[in-house]
Amino acid sequence: MNGCDYMFRFLLKTFLLVVVLLFGVIIGIQEANHGVYKMKGYHDPRFENQLNVSLDNQYSYNNQDLEEKRQTLEEIQTYNLFSDVGKKIAGLFTNITSQFFNNDT
Repeated sequence: MNGCDYMFRFLLKTFLLVVVLLFGVIIGIQEANHGVYKMKGYHDPRFENQLNVSLDNQYSYNNQDLEEKRQTLEEIQTYNLFSDVGKKIAGLFTNITSQFFNNDT
């Protein structure tokens, strides 16, 4: 075998590897696209229209579901520990920096 045979085999293997990887990327992009559509609910049979539009440009809302969701969200009062701790740390730094700058004058 001479140098040309090794170079040809190397290029063939490299080309096949690139084709396989490119095919995998294309499949991955397609699966991600499918997942995004599924997550947004475009093809969900349980998805109901909240707005009905007729041919004479009249529309009506489905307020019942919206009111139920609003009431449910108002009833749920969640306490976010990280948000509270972050606010206290921010207040502490604000007080420290304001005292630091007030003492210089």
